Amino acid sequence: MRKNHKGSIKEFSHLRNSFYLYISNFSDYFISLLILPFIARKLGPEELGLVAFSQLFSILQLLFMNFGLELTATRKIAKIKNEKQALKRFINKTYSFKILLIPFILFMSSLLLFLPSPISSKPHYILIVLVGVVFQGLTPSWFFQGIESLKHIALSKIFFRFVALILILLLVKLKNDGWIFLAINSFTSISIFIFLFLSMIKNIGMIKPYFFKDIISFLNELKSGFFITLIPVFHQNLIALLVGLYFEPIKLGLFLGASKIYRSVNSLYGPAADAVYPRLIFLNETNKNKSKQLLRNYFYFIFSMGLVIGVMIFSFAEKISLILLGPEFQGSESLLKIFATVLPLTAISNVIGRQRMLVEMKEKKLLNVLILSLIFSIIFIFATISFLGLNTLAFSLIIFEISSILLILFYRQS
Repeated sequence: MRKNHKGSIKEFSHLRNSFYLYISNFSDYFISLLILPFIARKLGPEELGLVAFSQLFSILQLLFMNFGLELTATRKIAKIKNEKQALKRFINKTYSFKILLIPFILFMSSLLLFLPSPISSKPHYILIVLVGVVFQGLTPSWFFQGIESLKHIALSKIFFRFVALILILLLVKLKNDGWIFLAINSFTSISIFIFLFLSMIKNIGMIKPYFFKDIISFLNELKSGFFITLIPVFHQNLIALLVGLYFEPIKLGLFLGASKIYRSVNSLYGPAADAVYPRLIFLNETNKNKSKQLLRNYFYFIFSMGLVIGVMIFSFAEKISLILLGPEFQGSESLLKIFATVLPLTAISNVIGRQRMLVEMKEKKLLNVLILSLIFSIIFIFATISFLGLNTLAFSLIIFEISSILLILFYRQS
């Protein structure tokens, strides 16, 4: 009886972890959504556009700092979590590799400082987010996801994000206070890093760096996961970043205001996906029938959620935009409606692509799918931007997701 009881606990551990991750994401994104009306009204469209532009760039930097570890490291740790020495060697290599990436991140920031862009008048915004990126990139969230112990992530994020919320409400008062908002976010990233890093050290012991020659092979292990995470973020952020070079800040502010709402809602997929992923990896090696059943249940849940939320946002886009962004952001509701239609499509591509193909070790096929989808999306942008304007970026997400779904289905049948 005890054995069965323990087995049932492990079988439903993804539900407990989903709960912790939803608490974590609540602090990350829902609080961000709650603070959006306050920030939008205090800063106005132009300053919010500069702040959001800085955050877009930080997302791209963080992508390089993470280097796909949320996929590859989580999967690796899920497999070796009971082998203490192998686990420690892997984490030592991971941190040695991440430290080598920091000079590259600094170089990326220096390039943006010298290029003509909306942020060129306030270069300190880029420096502020740079500090947050480095510490967020060093935060070992992937370690706790891999060992399926997500309570630490939830506790640290919910506490420090609420502290940040209070500081923002107290300190952001003027239209030029965007730097204060960014600085508080960077401070939060530093605090979360310290808490999680010390918790990991307590679990596995001190980190010992590897020499450069010892981590070259490690780079080869990570590159597929890196490109798989790079392409969707490249599409959602870098294209907007480049378009930000041509549109005036107020229009960019309208687009990024709607985008912030979309990203906050889209992040609701994250907790379920991150909790199910290591459990699928474990079950795929021990009980494939249970793995398929879990994936099927996950699909029903996440698609239903995407469909319901998408319909609600599409139906009430004007009211949502007015409440969260304010009257100065009139015109963003049409973008928000387009973003709403992306949500159920993302749910489908997430399950049949990122979850199923990665668990089945089909990274190269998934990478091919994402590259082709990105090409189709970019062609669409250049073909339609002259008459669709900013709307073309939102529509390109639909093109990207539909292309991904069709190509994944094609690869599975071939």
